Amino acid sequence: MLIDKPVPFEIEMIDADGFLSGTVSEPNTFRDDMGSTLTATIAGQRSGDQVSMRKTYNGFEQDDPIYEGRLNDACNRITGTFHFEILPMIQGRFVMVRAVSAKARQKVAVAAELDAIR
Repeated sequence: MLIDKPVPFEIEMIDADGFLSGTVSEPNTFRDDMGSTLTATIAGQRSGDQVSMRKTYNGFEQDDPIYEGRLNDACNRITGTFHFEILPMIQGRFVMVRAVSAKARQKVAVAAELDAIR
C-alpha cells in the first residue's frame, strides 16, 4: 500500500559526525485521540550521502516509520522512501528540504547590497 498523500512536517535535525537526532512536528492525520499536531523524535545516521533514520512518535506507541534516502550535493535536500517494519506493505516517498533562515537571507541581502555599492 503506497501512501501518496503528502503530509507537511517541520524537523529540527542535528548531524553530529554522521549521527542524526532531532524533533519532528506534523499535522495529525491518523490519531483522533492526540489533538491537531503530532510530535516525534528521530534518530539515525548519515554515511556520505546515504541517510537512514527512525521516527518515534511521542505520547503513543506504534510501529515506527523508517526513512532511507539520499542527501543531494548541496546538502540541502534529502529524498527517499519510508516503510514500517511490522507492516512493510505500507510505504511511501519523502522529501526534506532545508529552509534558509531569515537571518541567513538577511546576510545574503546585505552582502548583495555591499557588492552593489562597490
